[in-house]
Amino acid sequence: MKKKTVLTTVGGGGAFGSGSASQTPTGKRMLWSIGYYAQFFDVDTRQVLERCWAAVFPRTAFLDVLGGNPDLYGPFWISTTTIIILYFSSTLAGYLAALHTGTQYYYNFTLLTGAAGLMYGYVGVVPTVLWGAMKWYGCEPSLLEILCLYGYGGMIVWIPVVQPLRH
Repeated sequence: MKKKTVLTTVGGGGAFGSGSASQTPTGKRMLWSIGYYAQFFDVDTRQVLERCWAAVFPRTAFLDVLGGNPDLYGPFWISTTTIIILYFSSTLAGYLAALHTGTQYYYNFTLLTGAAGLMYGYVGVVPTVLWGAMKWYGCEPSLLEILCLYGYGGMIVWIPVVQPLRH
């Protein structure tokens, strides 16, 4: 039977809550291993779809949908999908404009790095600032839960928004 790590929102344990992976005797070396980060991506397709659905149609509290198992899988891939769609749609628009005017088209990879910086910054910085403000006012939130909530709730809306840009 697979042991599941449950992160808590109350008590110590640092920014990500307390979990069994942070309580190993190896200390900081565990932070640099893939196994440490694997616990934050321990979800299946059904859970990710339920969380996306709950973010779009909030009928119940999102933290209840998480069931004590927040993840970074959805927020990472939702952001990555948005970045790819933004880059390809802007590249296609630039190519079609160059084709229409009869000029040579050159790829602009700064659009990709700009989109990545904007979207990953949006999904990383804003929840971290929100977490810091909540800690300042005496709340005991888990940074992982806030990243998960913001990643699903704040980012899932961007995929349908950027989809029409491809046409």
